[in-house]
Amino acid sequence: MSSASKMAGILPLLGLLACSQLTAQPVRFAQLNDPALLKSPRRQTPSEWLEAQYALACAVEVINRSVRSGKKLDFIVITGGFGLKDGDPASVAQLIPERVRALSAAMVPAVYVLPGEDDLEATGGIDNKSYEDFVSHLKQALQDKDVRDLATDSPAVLGIQIVGLNSASFGNDGGKLAQSNREAELREMDRLRRATAGRPSIVFVPVPDLDDPTLLKLGKSAAGSWHIDDTVRLAWNGLLDQSEILAVFSGHLRSSTRGVYSRDYSWTLNQPGPAAALKTWVCPPLTAPSARPEPFLRGFCIGTVAHSGEVSVATNWFPPAVGTEPADKNDKLAEGNAYEKDKDYDRASAAYQQALSSNDDWIRGQAESRFERAVKLAKDRTWEGTLLAQFWLRWWRDILIGCLLAVLLLLASRFDVLRRLLKVKAVRTMIGTPEITITPPQKGNEGAAVDEFTVQLTLALEDIQSALGPDRGWQILAAGDSKVSAPGTGEGLPELKIGGVDIKTVLAWLAAIRNLLRRRIEIQVWGASARTQAYAVQRLGWIEEAHWATPPPGSSADVVEAAQQLAYCIMGQEYIR
Repeated sequence: MSSASKMAGILPLLGLLACSQLTAQPVRFAQLNDPALLKSPRRQTPSEWLEAQYALACAVEVINRSVRSGKKLDFIVITGGFGLKDGDPASVAQLIPERVRALSAAMVPAVYVLPGEDDLEATGGIDNKSYEDFVSHLKQALQDKDVRDLATDSPAVLGIQIVGLNSASFGNDGGKLAQSNREAELREMDRLRRATAGRPSIVFVPVPDLDDPTLLKLGKSAAGSWHIDDTVRLAWNGLLDQSEILAVFSGHLRSSTRGVYSRDYSWTLNQPGPAAALKTWVCPPLTAPSARPEPFLRGFCIGTVAHSGEVSVATNWFPPAVGTEPADKNDKLAEGNAYEKDKDYDRASAAYQQALSSNDDWIRGQAESRFERAVKLAKDRTWEGTLLAQFWLRWWRDILIGCLLAVLLLLASRFDVLRRLLKVKAVRTMIGTPEITITPPQKGNEGAAVDEFTVQLTLALEDIQSALGPDRGWQILAAGDSKVSAPGTGEGLPELKIGGVDIKTVLAWLAAIRNLLRRRIEIQVWGASARTQAYAVQRLGWIEEAHWATPPPGSSADVVEAAQQLAYCIMGQEYIR
């Protein structure tokens, strides 16, 4: 037998082997839920709209980091919550290209979608023209990706069928429409049965057959997310028992408890059956209403499903939404970070140690690593890290200036200079209204909205000063750019010498003393535009007169509200009014 004949016989075997290995690979995907892309501005606050855009961008960035690290994703699936019911159908075509810009940057080849309860009217059954138009416009906006509507299409990925169950109408207005929608819902179950027959399948269900955590207080009969006819439920339970259905992924549920998203169904009033409990996974929403006393959890999932039925899901959690309470002991992390930047490692480690008792997993993880780092830095300190050396390196100019001021004050007191000077009209005119200088705010972290905070703080101060009018006793200098130079350099002053004395240097020192004796407010801004935390300290010389944290610990605010709160704190001081 010739070598060519042998090769011709081997090639088909190699092809079969390659195909079998390809189909044996697990499917890996990202599931997003409730992105609120098209929700009308009238139905959400500006901060909620910005939070939705930011959450989608963050999710895409995490997905792209995973792909760049070598962990390829086969597709992104969005299980409802686009906000079509609360949006403007006429503006969908114009809004979609802008709202899905972040999604177009995702390093995945395909995007699959399903309608949620907020995208279809319960009275409309399964079909809805607004949703169909949305899918059509989405395909045009994401032309470089394979966009599929899982309500009508069931693509195969690496030998596993990807199927969607359109459960958007299964709430049936609390059961009132169960009979009228029964036939349409049975047809949907039959479509699912045919799509999964004889093939390993993953099923995506926007609204799961589980209790809604927000409805538990209404009792067992009203708590369920599905209110369907018994024949429809019987068909669904029969499908779940089939071995071809490897896993069911859903969304819709909003809760402040992570147990809802970890397949712990002890919280439910209506316990799911064995097959549902084993196969169902719930993804948290990307967005959530902020006007709540207890914040909803937010995030998205990255799932992996093998042909053997093995499933693993990693949930990426987002911080609480704007207007909600910050994570427990989050302020201790910020406090420790500030001390660490100041090389006060003992206080930094003490703050991080307090954060170790947080009930938030992310805060505890950050506190543990930072505590270890602060302890190590404290042990490795050289002589420059000792308290005495730090004190001298930081305060030697202040000590010298303080000694000089003490001498000047003693002389002024001895000769009653101040009282005599204030009697001179020209001196009173020259001194003018007392001033408080606000130094340019500094970034506490990369990405802090310092420029926007500065603008908003300036506007708020001007508004308050205008309201006070001539009654105010102090003049607030608006925060802006400033040039800092070491005392004695005299930068910007004219060259002048009299009798060998460098007048420029003397004037520079006098200017430094004047600036030191002025009240000044130093500000540090943390967070981002949507969630901002500002820390301000007012000093007179080296004396700390007051300090503020806006918003106060235990609450949160966007950059505008944080700046306004700080302006009220500054102008609310007793001696200013």
